[in-house]
Amino acid sequence: MSISQTASTAPERPRASRAKQLAVLQLVRYPPRPNGAAAATALAAGAGLVLLGGALALGIASRDVVGLVLAAWLALWLGLHLALRRRVLRLGRTMLLAVALAAIGATGCALALINGISAR
Repeated sequence: MSISQTASTAPERPRASRAKQLAVLQLVRYPPRPNGAAAATALAAGAGLVLLGGALALGIASRDVVGLVLAAWLALWLGLHLALRRRVLRLGRTMLLAVALAAIGATGCALALINGISAR
């Protein structure tokens, strides 16, 4: 039996599609960059808005309370930044959570505004 006959009877391995090969090469050449810092910023902004909206809705928004809210937001942002800065995250879910938090906080701010207008 010759070598050509042996090679033709051996089962062929399935080859990856050209698109899959290019995708693998793309990941090897350009690995995903860490985006945790961006996620930390968005989440801290949403959480800060929740804190501010809650303080306004409860009617306790004095200068001292707003200063505490600002300090809490900065501490939260710093903690999230240090925890997530080197991670690669799915930004879709993270941004959805940040927008939901911002909507909750904006609702609290709007309630405080409506209560303030109706009290006059």
